[in-house]
Amino acid sequence: MSVYNSTHRRVRRSCMKKVLSLVLSLVMLLGLVVPVSAEDTHPGSGDLAGKTVAFTIEPDKTTLYGEGEQIVKFHIYAESVDNVPIRAFQFTLVPSANLTLADKTMAEDGTFYYACQSGLSTNGNSDGMYSQIAYTPSSRYFGAAGTDEGKGITTETEIMTIMGKVKGEGSYTLSMSGVVAGNGDAPNNIAEKFTCTVAGATVTVKPENERPQPNLSLALSASKVKVGDTFTATLSNKGMTVSSFIAQLEFDKEMLAVTKIEQLGGFAKLAAGATIDPVLSTPDEANDRSLVGVGFVRGSDKTHEEGKFLQVTFQAKAAGSTAISLYEDSAGADGYTGDISGGTVMVEAAAVTGVTVSGTVKSYGGETENVTVTLTPENGTPMTTVVTGNSAAYKFENVPAGTYTLKVMKKGHAPWTESITVGSTAVAKDVTVYLWGDVNRDGKVNGTDALWIRQSSAGGRTLDAYQKVLADLNRDGKVNGTDALWIRQISAGSRTLTY
Repeated sequence: MSVYNSTHRRVRRSCMKKVLSLVLSLVMLLGLVVPVSAEDTHPGSGDLAGKTVAFTIEPDKTTLYGEGEQIVKFHIYAESVDNVPIRAFQFTLVPSANLTLADKTMAEDGTFYYACQSGLSTNGNSDGMYSQIAYTPSSRYFGAAGTDEGKGITTETEIMTIMGKVKGEGSYTLSMSGVVAGNGDAPNNIAEKFTCTVAGATVTVKPENERPQPNLSLALSASKVKVGDTFTATLSNKGMTVSSFIAQLEFDKEMLAVTKIEQLGGFAKLAAGATIDPVLSTPDEANDRSLVGVGFVRGSDKTHEEGKFLQVTFQAKAAGSTAISLYEDSAGADGYTGDISGGTVMVEAAAVTGVTVSGTVKSYGGETENVTVTLTPENGTPMTTVVTGNSAAYKFENVPAGTYTLKVMKKGHAPWTESITVGSTAVAKDVTVYLWGDVNRDGKVNGTDALWIRQSSAGGRTLDAYQKVLADLNRDGKVNGTDALWIRQISAGSRTLTY
């Protein structure tokens, strides 16, 4: 089971509110949410006495199990409840007996550390609020100072993270003393003080045999599928006594799409006697949020028998390995909160179906020169192959049905471009590309070609689309006397084309 830090919990809490707002609201009304530690109040003074700054300490784990030494990460937040900027503040952390706080930075010890939020300081950060923000491990003193009038923290902001070590059963607390927040430029230069509240943190260590166990489980119908295939994820519950529970099935919407959400036989049994109707995501909601949510709420504990209650059908969208995870948040005698072992699905690329597009490219250059053949769909990635010689065979395999542009290029030759349609049968397409200037397409560039160009310019000869490309030697989009001159120069050996 993985452990989530407070940031993750806040994000998840927000997501749960979106998916299961009715459930959460009722849970809170029924008093089923564990309350935070009691607040301490530090009186204010002057005009700011009626304004409040709230300091909150949140542990990433409120309950631990076992006898060994364990680490808890505490997140410390400050908020100006009345939206008046906090120009300076200070406090001293007060741990209970046997709670050891980290005394090194992350750079000094990456496994047990404290970290001030560097983004709040103007030291190296142009968007910072305070010129000074620091923590002294020996005294456990934290201070922030050096803002201009009208600047400072207003909304809830994490100001510090610090790890603590606990060992043995019992309760461990972390609170604050010497709390001051006000409108001066430093904590020791404050004329008016906010009234400050402090919500400390409590972490309880219980025996290992009291560790709650998940009530829910997840089973996948397949561990390997192809793009386009469907498979199911089935949610089951063991025999359990709970007053409410929320289940979240999380997935990557770039890899998978929910096509169906079905209630199984156990769903009605879980819903029987619920205080409000069960909350269940629709497929559209699930695909929008990468999450299938379901929740039941009762006013008191009820024992439920084992059963399967939900089946979700997924369709694979993209190749790769993707995880489906299950999260449970239940209250009651068998309550459990945390992640549950989910499953991983390997999605293989869909079997490629299509036909062969092939042919021979005839040309007039050197036998060792490359011929590049490109097949480009109307919407998609071009396919390219390179062949060699004046009679070069090319082939594209597994080409899906559709409309494509076939383009053939060889140095010294005018490129050939043609639209082709691919259906259910193989396509054979031979192409001949001619040397630049070979307007009459006899395999030679000479005076006859220059004559044809002059006749075309005078209106005495009509050239087809490819002949116009062949005749436009200087590639200026026009066929005229300049192109005829270039042909005579090529024939005389005084001009050589580099393309």
